[in-house]
Amino acid sequence: MDAAVIDRVIKIPDVAATAAMRILRDQGASGGTSSGVNLLTSMHIASTAKKPLKSRLTIATLLADPGHYYDTTYYNREWIARKHMIAGIL
Repeated sequence: MDAAVIDRVIKIPDVAATAAMRILRDQGASGGTSSGVNLLTSMHIASTAKKPLKSRLTIATLLADPGHYYDTTYYNREWIARKHMIAGIL
């Protein structure tokens, strides 16, 4: 990876990415954890952007993978409970 092409790095916790992908699915845009990360990152950029009042901010992001890949993992409540219980989050 060429670090010279990276403008900024934003850390998103796994549990937040999981929650965001579930929100996307509830809104009809099913995707995987990377889609959740992209949603949260876009929201962070939008909320912290320094721009003149009444100016527009355009953010494009990807919802890269179909959510059905995660039906037995990230969309499965029992799997999530086990995964995050082990991580000490729940």
